Amino acid sequence: MYIEHEKDGQFLREMLMRLLSSALLVQLEVVLVDALSLGGIFNLARRLLHKDNDFIYQKRILTESKEIEEALKHLYEYLKVNLQEKLAGFRDFAHYNEEKEDRLPLKALFLSGVDALSKDALYYLEKIMRFGSKNGVLSFVNLESEKKQSIRRRLEKTCGVF
Repeated sequence: MYIEHEKDGQFLREMLMRLLSSALLVQLEVVLVDALSLGGIFNLARRLLHKDNDFIYQKRILTESKEIEEALKHLYEYLKVNLQEKLAGFRDFAHYNEEKEDRLPLKALFLSGVDALSKDALYYLEKIMRFGSKNGVLSFVNLESEKKQSIRRRLEKTCGVF
């Protein structure tokens, strides 16, 4: 899932709370990425970081380019293994977990700040968004562009608003 015109992260926070209230935490891994506001979008989730919550990837909100790329690669590799090995002969992730005793964990990406991603990180994100939902990796992405906002602010200063 993605949203294009949201500045405050409400969509991402609501989806995170819904997922946490409906999924078994022992079968869940959540990756929180806020590349533009140093984790500010996930203020509500910060309380979860101070506890022993193993379901949050690295127990922190990722903000640095290298760590974000590493996390996206981690999700991409999990997705690739699921597609190429684990899910062979099954319709999808849910079908596999219904049939097998060694259930695969559900992974979820919550990302804000697409502008700040490297070329490789964007590649991983594209694959995750394209193939993830049926194969064990959910993605919730805020596509609001900081670059577009910056241009808009400059134009408003220069031209004025009608």
